[in-house]
Amino acid sequence: MPISELKLESIEKRSTKEATKFPNLYHYTSLEVLNSMLFTSHELWFHEASFMNDSRELLDYISNLDTATSDAVKTENMPKHHAFFKKVYSEVETQYPCILSFSRRRDDAAQWERYADNAAGVCIKFNTKNLAKMLYSFNGGIILQEVFYRYDPTQLHHFEDVKKWIDEQDCTGFLGEDGLISNIIATSSSYKHTSFEAEDEVRAIILFAYPDSNIHFEQKDGVIKKIIKLNFMNQCQELNMNFQDLFDEIIIGPKSKQNVGTLKEFFIAQHFYSLADKVKKSECPLR
Repeated sequence: MPISELKLESIEKRSTKEATKFPNLYHYTSLEVLNSMLFTSHELWFHEASFMNDSRELLDYISNLDTATSDAVKTENMPKHHAFFKKVYSEVETQYPCILSFSRRRDDAAQWERYADNAAGVCIKFNTKNLAKMLYSFNGGIILQEVFYRYDPTQLHHFEDVKKWIDEQDCTGFLGEDGLISNIIATSSSYKHTSFEAEDEVRAIILFAYPDSNIHFEQKDGVIKKIIKLNFMNQCQELNMNFQDLFDEIIIGPKSKQNVGTLKEFFIAQHFYSLADKVKKSECPLR
């Protein structure tokens, strides 16, 4: 179904704001993933948060909120507080959001080693405005969200929300207790432990369910993982956008044996002339 003029206008406004807020977004990955993205799948993959490299993914926010509010609610309501957070921790297991991660750090040694095939992969700089336009044109809730690493849980808006619910049975603004819990879990994906602060992460987060055709399950590292796959090529066509305009740079990793000229020639052979002009070699001295 064609995108309406009203929706296009809204997308344009939102994407312009995102470009101002996040002028530099980099995604570190393997050359194989880039090849699949451009020539095979034409998809962006959003991975379930439970499989991120932070073992306390989502839990850092929730446990800090738990501790802070336990010291603030009325003593006689502590059993209710305990029951509430027991339910939150239980619901986390079924409501993990799906995430695509970016960093605001270009050509960064730690990111190369951790996420880009031990620095033999690539760092893709996305054009934030075009990326946002493409993401927001899907019929589902996707947001670009900064990740926070240092915060006072007593200053979180959920601190007051939980207190009101536990002490006053007041859940104003939410669809009851379940709505409050879902909102806490969704928000928790924007907060991580301070040990990850150097990643300077921005996330594209899927907040709502997608059709079964977008949901896939794959076995990796001995477990079954859920992935939401969105076809960016089709979406760019809907927007009359050249998909190559999603990318501002493709940086070849410092440990990669890939020849810059050969990769440029490869893109040119596929008629990806604009993309070929964006290929460069990392200047990071990592070895």
